[in-house]
Amino acid sequence: MNKILASSTFFCAPYHSWEKGSVEQVNGLIRRFLPKGTNFNEMEPAAIQLIEPESRS
Repeated sequence: MNKILASSTFFCAPYHSWEKGSVEQVNGLIRRFLPKGTNFNEMEPAAIQLIEPESRS
């Protein structure tokens, strides 16, 4: 797939959050609305869609 997209793949080491800063940043923003332990299977898709734009700002 990398050849088709002319891209490369990078894998972070497990538990090395500093290697993936932007992912950790977004996770932190999402956790403002959905605390750790939230069961996403019990949430309505509409509720999640309301949070998505807020976590991108």
